[in-house]
Amino acid sequence: MDEKKQSANIIDLLGCKYIPAINSGDNKKDNYANTELYLRLLKEGEKEGFCPVLIDKETRHYIYEPQYGYTDSKEDYPKISRILIERAERSCFEVWVGKLIYNYYLDGLEYEEDVAVSLNELIPPNTIKYNRKFEKCVEKEFIFGENSISSSYNFSFEELVFALVPVKRPWEVLAWIPVGGFNWCPNAEHQVALAKGLYEQFGARIAYISFSAVEYYIPSPLLKKEDVEKAAKVLMAADMDVYQDFEVAVDLIFGSHIWHLWWD
Repeated sequence: MDEKKQSANIIDLLGCKYIPAINSGDNKKDNYANTELYLRLLKEGEKEGFCPVLIDKETRHYIYEPQYGYTDSKEDYPKISRILIERAERSCFEVWVGKLIYNYYLDGLEYEEDVAVSLNELIPPNTIKYNRKFEKCVEKEFIFGENSISSSYNFSFEELVFALVPVKRPWEVLAWIPVGGFNWCPNAEHQVALAKGLYEQFGARIAYISFSAVEYYIPSPLLKKEDVEKAAKVLMAADMDVYQDFEVAVDLIFGSHIWHLWWD
């Protein structure tokens, strides 16, 4: 793949409108301002047929799965997106979760006993310490740049824009801005299926995409134990770096408006 093709710009390929993120130089003030802007764009998008997502204005287009091909043409680019959407629609969410567990959570394990241990980790523990995590919930505030993986990178809003991706179903955003296929990161096909399932079951919307991270905005944070554990199992299968076990996953999911996924 030559250098020109490696550096195709997402904004150019999509041909979509975008709005620069607010950048006054005061990070805390900008966090709040961009959160308000995102929520306003969400409402506008429901009426006008687009979904806003925060991305780097220089986001580059990479497709790692050879079967989807590669293009830097605005006319041909939608073909890849349609393939990803069609594949996500062909199977139920439980099947996709199974693929995530098999392909990523268990990937690299050589011995049966290791597989058994790992599968056992996908069963919620029944200990006093663990169950106490559900006794009290403090709903976390939704603020861009705080309580999220992006905060650890200290990104500058100067480099970010809200891409107004022309889709009505929020999960399709990841079909138009593909992510994945490197190291332990699920490939683009799995990412789209994951986004579809998280939206349909939990209302999760994609709020931020970078080369190695995806953040979901949860309008109504999960407050019921069974819902939190259901989401935890899925996120553990998709991203064992962040969601290492049920204890960690519950702390990150319970009452939170943001679910962050990051791959090394």
